[in-house]
Amino acid sequence: MCLANGDPHYVPPASALRFAICGRSVMRVLYGENVDVVDVEGCSRWFETHRDSQVEMVVPWGWDMRVVAALDKCCWNKEFIPSTVELPGNEWLVRLRHFQHRKSFVPLQKHAEYVESLESVRSLVLKKKRVVLKAPLSGAGRGLRWIDESMSQHDENWVSKTISMQNGVVVEERLDVAEDFALEFMFINGVAHLTGYSLFKTQGGVYRNNILLYDNEIKERVGIRDGDVVDLKRWLMLNMDFYRNGPVGIDMMKTRDGRIVVGEINVRHTMGMVAHEFLKKHPERHGSLWSPQEMCTDV
Repeated sequence: MCLANGDPHYVPPASALRFAICGRSVMRVLYGENVDVVDVEGCSRWFETHRDSQVEMVVPWGWDMRVVAALDKCCWNKEFIPSTVELPGNEWLVRLRHFQHRKSFVPLQKHAEYVESLESVRSLVLKKKRVVLKAPLSGAGRGLRWIDESMSQHDENWVSKTISMQNGVVVEERLDVAEDFALEFMFINGVAHLTGYSLFKTQGGVYRNNILLYDNEIKERVGIRDGDVVDLKRWLMLNMDFYRNGPVGIDMMKTRDGRIVVGEINVRHTMGMVAHEFLKKHPERHGSLWSPQEMCTDV
């Protein structure tokens, strides 16, 4: 949401701020118990109380203008931060935001089209009947409109406003989804490495929980081919030449007629990555459902 908004002073909704608190436990699943995890609001307090500490690495859930502005304001000129730890510059953040615009990965989505006029949206709705409209800069189940047969005046107003603010709208065919899953990558020195798979459930386009299964089980369950994974990895590296180090998650869907389609690409940590690591640490949870809510003990 912060990346989509683009304003370093943007204040996320209460639900997102609550997640930031949960993130303390979630990030420790990924990086171990011996790390300090703070939200943006707590950044200054942490640096004031750790003046004698040597910072080796700063890893956000995801980079955006708000995170960079907060770090730059509260701590970045402190002498105990080594020169090897750098903040992203404005040009890099603009490229990241541009890539996260859904127009960037529509070429991977045979069931989707990016259009730039209300008339084009009307035409596609008339042709496809059942579609979901997506704001290009959106995520986490926000910025969606579910359409059956025709658009209401309220829908058309939403389309017009979205086009004026974000230059276009993505029109996706409504799919009969059998499985939601994801490919989890980590970029290291500009090379994308597949770290694993995750299987999850959604409701109305909103993430609900993960099903804790091992990679080979997920691959067999969804039927994705190794060649498809190689092609996606190659596409990422070709289209993300600005991205050197960090996580990327590709949300995928398997339809009931056997198609494998790309849902969206998230240049940040994802719940699937957390679930993947959580299962490694807690094999007794194999086959069960996992949600970050069970880790929000300090909310």
